[in-house]
Amino acid sequence: MPFKTLFLTTASLTLLSFSPAHTVSAEAKEIIGKTAVEYLKENPTAFGEILKAAQDYGQKEVEEEQAAQIEKHAGDLFNVKNGTPFLGNPDGTTEVVVFMDPFCHYCRKFEEILRGAIKADKNLKVVGRDIAIMHEKSLMLIKATVAASKQGKYAEMQSATHQVEPSVTEQDVLKMAADLKLNIKKFTADMNSKETEALIKENMDLADNLKVAATPTFIIKKSKKLVAGYMPLEAFQDILKG
Repeated sequence: MPFKTLFLTTASLTLLSFSPAHTVSAEAKEIIGKTAVEYLKENPTAFGEILKAAQDYGQKEVEEEQAAQIEKHAGDLFNVKNGTPFLGNPDGTTEVVVFMDPFCHYCRKFEEILRGAIKADKNLKVVGRDIAIMHEKSLMLIKATVAASKQGKYAEMQSATHQVEPSVTEQDVLKMAADLKLNIKKFTADMNSKETEALIKENMDLADNLKVAATPTFIIKKSKKLVAGYMPLEAFQDILKG
């Protein structure tokens, strides 16, 4: 029995078992079931093939759903007019949204990859949507990066926050701002503003709608593709091209 036939037979049996309205007799189902079992006994590797086919099918459904959600939320995802920070070319046509957490180990490594990609591609624009999921102090550090972006120092503050220890305090953050020669009064006000709070909430809501479950996760506007996890520079650049 060809694999395709077996897969359809097994799938049909599964559907028949759970469908409340069908006209196939119990005897017919028993015959189908025995046929599938006998084939698997004779061809044990086929079971793995069936599982892989089912997983591939499920993955395709997930990717299609993600693409639909990216399309639905694209207007918010790639919008920087509301003060969402970004790196690279403000008019770049290669646009990527990146979800990161300042305490995420792989985000700290991926930050360097982003810098390398921006340096290599003058047409790249990276929209930063930092989310607080890794540590209780992540939110404080994200507020700091948003506040620093108001004074043109997003990249510098992001790099600084990606190097701190969990023991970091608000006084440490203020010192980081001072080292970057920011206006401390404005920085403090922006950190605690309702605008910053709303922006971070939007990031969290978008991550939830897109079922972002890990950091870093990035979304490519052109291909409507969502990719999770750290990768080296060349792999990241290849995905951007596709």
